[in-house]
Amino acid sequence: MSIELVHICRIAMAAGHALLWNTQ
Repeated sequence: MSIELVHICRIAMAAGHALLWNTQ
């Protein structure tokens, strides 16, 4: 598992949380 994949996952999770907070 590459470190780049981990960063992508972290960014995706952060974006998902931001979208949840913005929609609610």
